[in-house]
Amino acid sequence: MMVCFPSTRYVRNIYLPLGILIVCFAMFGRAHAAPGCGGGPINPIAKISWQCIFPITIAGVEINGTGNDDVNPGSALSPDRIGNPICVCPSSVFPFPTPGLRISFWNPAHWIDTTSNPGCMNALGVSLPVGGLQVGMRDGLGDGSNVTFQQAHYYLAPVWALLDLFGDLPCLSSEGFDIAYLSEVDPIYQHSHLALLAFPETAIFANPASALSCMADAASSTGANRPIDAMFWCMGSWGMTYPLSGLSHAGDYTEANAHIAARQIYRMSRLGLLWKSSPSACNEVPQPIWEKSLFKVQEMLPVKQKGCMNIGRSGIRWSSLKGPPMNQNYTWSVFERITCCANP
Repeated sequence: MMVCFPSTRYVRNIYLPLGILIVCFAMFGRAHAAPGCGGGPINPIAKISWQCIFPITIAGVEINGTGNDDVNPGSALSPDRIGNPICVCPSSVFPFPTPGLRISFWNPAHWIDTTSNPGCMNALGVSLPVGGLQVGMRDGLGDGSNVTFQQAHYYLAPVWALLDLFGDLPCLSSEGFDIAYLSEVDPIYQHSHLALLAFPETAIFANPASALSCMADAASSTGANRPIDAMFWCMGSWGMTYPLSGLSHAGDYTEANAHIAARQIYRMSRLGLLWKSSPSACNEVPQPIWEKSLFKVQEMLPVKQKGCMNIGRSGIRWSSLKGPPMNQNYTWSVFERITCCANP
């Protein structure tokens, strides 16, 4: 039996988890195994590229698991390479603030499906009986460009908690596996025009000037492995962040799926469900506009990717042989940069 209670961390904005809760109780009782649906459930030990947790920074000392940025571009993304190694935070034991050591690492705590079959919970290997929804597609537009549409699912998958590891670290969630978002129950996701109404800022960036400005982000995210956080409306070589629907115009199919997956991260941000480490490293603060450099993505299904990539990195450098033509369902692991103060 699967339980779909929304995570307490994400109940700060309740309208989406409440809808998901209702749908889960309505549909999971009729979910069935689907051998052609991705081959899940995922074994995180086997499918996660563990070198992506590096670099780890402890009190200003960086431990990098690999010097090859093509395998693990995280070394170029560390937002806290230079900083005070000592932090001071309120203590749960003492009545006064206590000093601690600032630690930072990449946390594989989220999974995202991008699937061509509505209802295909690719990471779980089951299919929900939903019908009448737009199926995935990949079409040429006649002008040399392509358009891709995929359904998407966002999972809370705190791998360290699932494996019962590092439970004493204060910055790791002890919550269990959960489903935070299903695109099949979101009409806004199905149509770009509805997405424009739900996120009206889309109109600001729906012009050639905004698209051209993303060339700078594309060059930085691919050449320097460093997305430009200030250009939140861009996803480097993948395309625009907006509209927040299931469409992508990325040229490569696997790259298009990465683009759609990254949009779900930004969607969680815009819905108020995404938080980040505070500058003091003592707590978390809302992230209404994402910082792209705090995230890395790794393909787990249908082909395990060796290493991971930053948001917007050109598929020329990583997508070769990552999308079998007979399998159009993908699952991605999202690594989030966590910084916290380890004190008594």
